Amino acid sequence: MNRTLKQIGAVALALGVVSVAAPRADAAFVNLNADDYTVNDALGVDSYSKLGWGEIRSGNRASNGDWEAGVGNSGSPFAPVDQGNFDWADGQNVWDKIYFDLSYDHSTDTLSLNYGADEGLGTLLEVEDLVLDDAESILLRTAARKDGSSIEGEVNGNSFGVTEGVNYWQIAIDGTNSWAFDGYATFTFGSAFSGSDPAMQFKITDVPPVPLPAAAWFMLTALGGLVGSRWLKGRTADQAA
Repeated sequence: MNRTLKQIGAVALALGVVSVAAPRADAAFVNLNADDYTVNDALGVDSYSKLGWGEIRSGNRASNGDWEAGVGNSGSPFAPVDQGNFDWADGQNVWDKIYFDLSYDHSTDTLSLNYGADEGLGTLLEVEDLVLDDAESILLRTAARKDGSSIEGEVNGNSFGVTEGVNYWQIAIDGTNSWAFDGYATFTFGSAFSGSDPAMQFKITDVPPVPLPAAAWFMLTALGGLVGSRWLKGRTADQAA
């Protein structure tokens, strides 16, 4: 009985140590498998709770060569502070891949969106005096609402995409420090071009990063139990000697 209690205590101690030591990086990029309703309802992220944002999306009619990018801050209504409209074609090439980096300089409270139709990233939009000290994560929202359209790409080497509807990914940040990430987005258009489709948006929020999946915690529990068991066996052997 005493040995069993010691094993339980060892497992609990090991699990407690692991829990405290679990870094934020574990939630650095998580697919929430959620649509607008789920995110707004469960996390309380709506147009008035976002701290800041950036977006890249198709414009009024992609067939006419329009696409948009913007960066802004929270307000009512929630509108871009800086926005630009650009051609999908440069006379020789039709762009379908947009490169970007989104960054925050805490020393100047400036949110910047650098982007371009190639890796040169020659265009910059920014918002100054945007205090993001309460920011804990970015929700990457991808949308493809028209038949045959899709959007996919990478953020810091992590793949994302959606072929129909809306989905969210979560990226952990610390608003009390400067941060940055980069990647690209590829737009595929269906037969219907109108209506700002597809779209990619970054919603900067005070929502904490999601925890490790339950399966991961079970695995850590098992490892803790194994370590505790081996430690107890070694101690028993020492006492017997």
